[in-house]
Amino acid sequence: MKILNANYEKIKATHDKETYEAFCELQSLYTDGIYKWYASLWEPEIGGFYYSISARDNDGFLPDIESTAQLLGYVEELGLVPNLIDLPEGMKKKLIAFLQGLQDKDDGYFYHPQWGKGVSESRKARDMHNAINTLKKLGTSPVYPTALDRIQKASAEQTASAEGSTVPQFLRSADALREYLESFKINENSYQAGHKTTSISSQIKAAGLSDVCGEFLDSTQHDNGLWEEELTYRAANGLMKISCAYATLGRPFPNLQKAFDSAIDVAVGDIPVSALVDVFNPPFTLLNLLENMKLTGDEENYKKAKARLRERGAELLRATKKKVEVFAKPDGSFSYLPKASCPTSQGCKASLGVDEGDVNATSLALGSRKRSLWILDIDAGYMADKADTKIFLKLLGEK
Repeated sequence: MKILNANYEKIKATHDKETYEAFCELQSLYTDGIYKWYASLWEPEIGGFYYSISARDNDGFLPDIESTAQLLGYVEELGLVPNLIDLPEGMKKKLIAFLQGLQDKDDGYFYHPQWGKGVSESRKARDMHNAINTLKKLGTSPVYPTALDRIQKASAEQTASAEGSTVPQFLRSADALREYLESFKINENSYQAGHKTTSISSQIKAAGLSDVCGEFLDSTQHDNGLWEEELTYRAANGLMKISCAYATLGRPFPNLQKAFDSAIDVAVGDIPVSALVDVFNPPFTLLNLLENMKLTGDEENYKKAKARLRERGAELLRATKKKVEVFAKPDGSFSYLPKASCPTSQGCKASLGVDEGDVNATSLALGSRKRSLWILDIDAGYMADKADTKIFLKLLGEK
């Protein structure tokens, strides 16, 4: 397999030799096998992408919104098709019909026939946001008002708590939201709690309850900048999820410097990883915290943080490479666990959980690279060229 492209000369000119060499080592993990594997997951009869090969090849599984959105996001990121609006017309029509066809006209959420409506709030929220964003990239929008639209409208008209309202119970009052957030037990498992909070943060904002959520998060944070007492991957992963919630809510992040130090220690630390998310989350957290420094006008600490990261650039890239390669598969994809794809997605059965890559994990592998480069100000350019695009579209069978 061919290693995908990078702007090596530009990196060599803008960064020191050790950082450049470390980048080259990391880049070696990403091959044209990625997009060939992507193409194999396309289901033209439905208009979406499967989560994995085992999902594609076995009864009981269908393409889903999140896999489709994540995969198409990296079709753009890699430069295969830098703007989804430029996909072949026939493929665009199939994608639009697939996504729009999953929306429920009564509540505005998007549901899959293989999973039904009895899914988690995080599943519903993620599918809605992924559908909205992907449809927008394709030049269109959902057919019906989304749940987000309805929550905003109900809150503006002060009908959110009315009988028969489509607004979820936990968003109908400040007390209801606090009780719901408290049920997550954020100081016992900040990753799961942070994940649930971030998944619904847009709805919280739409309901006008950002301050309620923000005050709850502020009050439960420890002095170390985390929501757990000890620095572990779980605590660091929780920090990432919660930092995303602060970003959506537009609130300053408390104890930011201590949180930043914790994220650096995990990102560069030689700590064995059990899941690919453990590699992805620390650089994503660092990026979120840098953005929060800019949001709050903390220019001095922002410059100091960037300088510290640059000093440890080679160390970060080598640590990322060492950890990501644990999950690399022979076909160019990446698995969520070292020897298996994750069998569920947001609580829903998504694959057989065998030794294979899955779309979410491959996105995490590519995202670990992308965010590590972002925080180090490395502009590597697109990884795909015109020849790659031609091969990819041919494999899709779309014109």
